[in-house]
Amino acid sequence: MVAIKHVPLQNICYCDTSKGERLPKEVAVHQELHKSETCPYIVKIYDWYLEDQLIMTMEYPRPCMTLHDFIKCHPSLPRETLARRLMNQAVTAAKYCIGHGVNHGDLSCDNFLINTDRMQVKIIDFRSGRFISTTNNLESGYCVTDSAYAVADTVCGLGKIRAQLVGCCCYVGVTHNHIVSEGFCSFLSWVFVPWGQCHDNIMSCECVLFCVDTRGGLF
Repeated sequence: MVAIKHVPLQNICYCDTSKGERLPKEVAVHQELHKSETCPYIVKIYDWYLEDQLIMTMEYPRPCMTLHDFIKCHPSLPRETLARRLMNQAVTAAKYCIGHGVNHGDLSCDNFLINTDRMQVKIIDFRSGRFISTTNNLESGYCVTDSAYAVADTVCGLGKIRAQLVGCCCYVGVTHNHIVSEGFCSFLSWVFVPWGQCHDNIMSCECVLFCVDTRGGLF
């Protein structure tokens, strides 16, 4: 089963690749993510065409729905057990993106599909994606972001997903400037408020591992 995504010409952003090609940014992002290996938690693009609009043929797992709709439709599921499983997949996907030089730009429950038979999630919709700037990567205006912002943006998105998965309001809004300026430990106290005695801090642990693996000397 596939999905066909249509993007009007006026909504297409372009970027120049290191090979000298000028591609729609969303296509270039997918090519970068899948050029040497694949991640089971990121939706694949099979083909694309550009004429009077951009048409992309993409993977579409069945049966599936967005993670946002799944949470709304299944309020009685065991939240912490399921959240641990799904959050691990989300963190793995986010780490893969960062590790391959891509910031998704809009991590949320609306941008994850979940296969309701296998309980497997996949990131979708890279239209807000940007390349993480390196000397060997793409250098094309607002298609590029720095690594500090990419990590901050990604962990903020994961924090929001974590809060929705467990049905609580533990996530505290924080800007990316707070994350970069306040330091790594202070940032975690902003994003992951303790759950209290009735919850273990499983989601915080997942995201701490993500940060430790990716932040390097950024903070």
